[in-house]
Amino acid sequence: IITRTGRIIGFQLVQRSMTEHAATHAGDGDTVSVSTLLGDMSVSVDALVGDTQLFCQPGPWLLTGTAPASTLARRTVLEVPAELAGNAEVLDRCRMMLREGYALALIDFDWYPGIEALLELSDAVEVDLVTTPRERAIDLVERCRPYDVPLLATRCRTEDDLTWAGHVGFELFHGPAVGRPVQVNGATLAPSALSQIQLATELLDEQLDFSRIEGIINQDPALVVQVLRQASLGAGGGLRREVRSVREALVVMGS
Repeated sequence: IITRTGRIIGFQLVQRSMTEHAATHAGDGDTVSVSTLLGDMSVSVDALVGDTQLFCQPGPWLLTGTAPASTLARRTVLEVPAELAGNAEVLDRCRMMLREGYALALIDFDWYPGIEALLELSDAVEVDLVTTPRERAIDLVERCRPYDVPLLATRCRTEDDLTWAGHVGFELFHGPAVGRPVQVNGATLAPSALSQIQLATELLDEQLDFSRIEGIINQDPALVVQVLRQASLGAGGGLRREVRSVREALVVMGS
């Protein structure tokens, strides 16, 4: 995602399986959810985008408050569908996410009832130049002017798209004319079979020894990640707290 001068301000992260990539390798793919990006993937976010912004969809479970937000808030732009403008619960959740340090961008933008409230919270408005006729795009640009929110022209496919979008008032640009998606392979970080067997053996022992359990977990990075993450979420996501060590995680989780 670039500015008028060509400066890169962020990247929109997309995710597709290998079969999807083979079938639609010229397509745009699906936007990756923030929980998938920061929860299960072993790909380094820093290696992908450096210190620029991440644009990604949070998923409905995050917008309704049924899942906790991730870290990296200071540089994550959550893409909120504009059609949710009339949903008071989503609006309250967006305000909370802003307080936590996230930025918001409206996607699939059109002038839905109640959109004014979301515009006042948003740091960007994304208008899809493929699905939005140019006359309608110009109208949306004019209606957004009083809110002083940057307009992002997405799916710019040609140089003409970029020139036209800049002329009518867009400030940010994204799409094949800016840069094609780069495929980065990643895999889920999984514990070794030996570690799982050792851990299961200890947990089934009537004389539970948390020191031995801690030792098993500390030898397997994937187990460390899983235990710390589960402890920070709490049982059923009910208790959310910062956990700094495996020992602390074990105290929180119990047997």
